[in-house]
Amino acid sequence: MKGKRKKFIAGGVLLVILAVGAAVGVKSYQDKMKNRLWSSKWEDSFCNLHNNNYMANGILYEQDCYIRFCDNASGKDDLICVDQNCSHEASKDSSCGAYVYASGLAGMAIRGNHIMYIAASKEDYGKCELYVANLEGKERKKLADLMEADVICDVLYHDNMIYVSYLQTQKDGQGSDIYGIYAYDLDKRKGYELFRKEGNGYCPDGMAMGDKWLYISYAYSDASKDEILAHSEDQQFEKDHMKTCVKGIDPVSGNVKKSLDGFGNNNVLLYKQGYLFYTKDQDLYCYSEKSDSAEKINEKGDYIAMTGGPEGKAYFRASDPKTGKLICAVYDIVDGRWSSQETDPFFPEAVCGDNVYGSDSTDNLAWMPLKAVEKGDVFQVHAYESQWNAE
Repeated sequence: MKGKRKKFIAGGVLLVILAVGAAVGVKSYQDKMKNRLWSSKWEDSFCNLHNNNYMANGILYEQDCYIRFCDNASGKDDLICVDQNCSHEASKDSSCGAYVYASGLAGMAIRGNHIMYIAASKEDYGKCELYVANLEGKERKKLADLMEADVICDVLYHDNMIYVSYLQTQKDGQGSDIYGIYAYDLDKRKGYELFRKEGNGYCPDGMAMGDKWLYISYAYSDASKDEILAHSEDQQFEKDHMKTCVKGIDPVSGNVKKSLDGFGNNNVLLYKQGYLFYTKDQDLYCYSEKSDSAEKINEKGDYIAMTGGPEGKAYFRASDPKTGKLICAVYDIVDGRWSSQETDPFFPEAVCGDNVYGSDSTDNLAWMPLKAVEKGDVFQVHAYESQWNAE
């Protein structure tokens, strides 16, 4: 990514461009932007609660409002800014392509020749805005004002749609918690509230696009606000009143089409080849959209789903019940068989392309070839070398 620099325009071509009317130039740019911002041929992009977007060639992520990219080929973790003379200043007027003046960033994704992201306003708390920039973070344009939120959890890019899972919490003990899904249509340039729940203790727990429905999971408390305050130090009361659920909602209307008794595991829902994987009482279940039936496929394993992976297989992180060491467990969707390999000290989190992403023994972002993980070859852990960090 860092190697992609702007090409100088030849003098003759430049004169032609300058001769074009301003109105025509603006319209041409807008048309190009519209055509390049989404395509039904592009694979989905998913940015999780930790603001990591795992890709076939690396990890796009955010750190202190700087957009960074971990490149598998070079082994470097660096800012997306390519200006060798840039000081990477963190200020409102910063010209650094990697820095965004915001109180927080979410949903970083490469879509075509652009980076898209959601910025939380630094001056107007709770206001969230959708931006697009080139691959170097330059030529930024605000596309839309989105919902207000305290926390943005998952962001999913699917065809022309962006789905944002968010949370608004009570202010000074007043009002209700709000859990919602906000949808933005890149084709129509229009956003709307797709799904919304109000109450106490709402907490998002994963999102995944199925063939029919958009699946979401969340937890909430069925106790009243006064009851929660009266038992603020009673963990058992909190546990007794905490409810969890998985919902399949229409991705256009937001109407609930399917309800499952369970929850995502560690804020992850996994959908593969017509099957949704979710957890209930530490048991792992597999729901089939086609047959509209659910089956328990693992007991008391506390398996954490990892997004992505090749067709026919579902990948999970777990600990070996005998040794306590980390393992990667693989479920064959066709024959229903399990296999596993130890990955300790590598901590796997996601599968994309031919690689598994996670962290090494010192908690640095790292990756392993998928084939090496499946063979248990932990000597092929590649930790990224950080090139620049804000102080």
